[in-house]
Amino acid sequence: MLKILPLTTLIASLFSTGLFAQSLQQEALALAQKYHLSTDKLSVLTVKVGNKKETLININADKKLTLASLSKIVTSYAVLKNFPPTYQFVTRIKTDGKIENHTLQGNLYLVGGGDPSFSSEGMNYLAQALKKKGIKKITGDIIVDDSYFDNIRYDESRGKIRADFIYDAPVGAMSYNWNTIRISVHPSNVGGVAKVDIYPPNDYVKVVGSVKTIKGNVNGVRAERRMTKNGQNILFLKGHLGRSYGTLVFEKNITHPDIWSGRNLQYILGKEGIAHAGKVQNSLAPKTATLLAEFSGKDILGLLTDLNKDSNNHVAEMLTKAIAVKNQKIGSIAEGVKIINNETKLLPMRMQDYSFVSPSGLSPDNQISSANILKIFEGIAVNKKTQDVFMKSLPEAGVDGTLKKRKIASTNVEWVKAKTGFITGAVSLGGYAKKKDGTLVAFSFIYNGPEKGSQVTHFYDQLIAEILDKDQPSPIAQR
Repeated sequence: MLKILPLTTLIASLFSTGLFAQSLQQEALALAQKYHLSTDKLSVLTVKVGNKKETLININADKKLTLASLSKIVTSYAVLKNFPPTYQFVTRIKTDGKIENHTLQGNLYLVGGGDPSFSSEGMNYLAQALKKKGIKKITGDIIVDDSYFDNIRYDESRGKIRADFIYDAPVGAMSYNWNTIRISVHPSNVGGVAKVDIYPPNDYVKVVGSVKTIKGNVNGVRAERRMTKNGQNILFLKGHLGRSYGTLVFEKNITHPDIWSGRNLQYILGKEGIAHAGKVQNSLAPKTATLLAEFSGKDILGLLTDLNKDSNNHVAEMLTKAIAVKNQKIGSIAEGVKIINNETKLLPMRMQDYSFVSPSGLSPDNQISSANILKIFEGIAVNKKTQDVFMKSLPEAGVDGTLKKRKIASTNVEWVKAKTGFITGAVSLGGYAKKKDGTLVAFSFIYNGPEKGSQVTHFYDQLIAEILDKDQPSPIAQR
């Protein structure tokens, strides 16, 4: 059991009577002091789930604070309200021409259906489907139709400053590989030039510069993705990489999802032996265009797994636009967020402790209390099917996702499944912990303050361990 330090004269009095060591509430306060976290900047609520629900810890449970990526819990709730678990988004290829003598005389239309998971598997499938039809040449253009959503690539809730990192990838109804590339830099012999690989392989992104291999275990690589006036994406690489460092892997986003997707289709068609010398551009597919091939992406369980385990912002925004279309609205973040908020208003929450504008959680204006987060958990748990899908989508501590490297130091834990959240000034965690005796605890932790993220996560993990290691004999009063 951790060493307890008195917080106030009252707490010291409780300690002297032996009551302090029996109270999870007081242990939580002591842990906050240990990690130098002001309770004024915390919102914590833990509840023992069961026939007799008991509140174990309540620190400002009704305090509205910035959620960061814990916001994806709200997005998940709305997705499960609007789509059945088996639902899949479809990407199609159409044409306004005819196939004659192994040649497609006309344009090829790549029609986006809002699939957040569309990647190399889907693109290769579509290219091979055309090959099976005997097509060896396309005379027209490759035209990308991404009109299923609006054409706003970066929602205003992200802020005005753009970054080339994957968290700020653009969004479009026709997107490919989360609109990102993975770069691998492999050191060669000392003094030589490192080898650079890009996945998925494509000719849309051009690599400029080189990385020199040197002795030692050092990483001096600098990389920046830029865009030329004609839309070409350039990856500038320079610096050095130590021979013993091993392969350096990092990711960057691209700029135009529609042209990026079309250029990748063109590239893969070439690999399949289908020649195309036309342009790649954005326009609408004619209503009279005929279907040549289609690919169904991941189901809702797979998409929520990407959303929650990997905290994928791109998936959050794509699904929010899809919610808007599902409800006969323009496929925009603004319309999707309205519908999400209408869904949450039906829950028994204190709406004065709720503000939701960003489905990914990138905005500091997403502010919700811990008590309201647990109300959303309860809303998901009402339906057994949606609860199962939601639970499977959460990262598991010490196993996968954003919790893979966080093991809870308790011999009583069977598992901890929770969604993480982190932006500057805000660290959050919400989910469930199950003890080996079957006891299930729901928890929501939110901190807004200046302390380091690692310091806050250590507090969260130790607090969960304390909860699992100790039973609370009776519920405490709400404060």
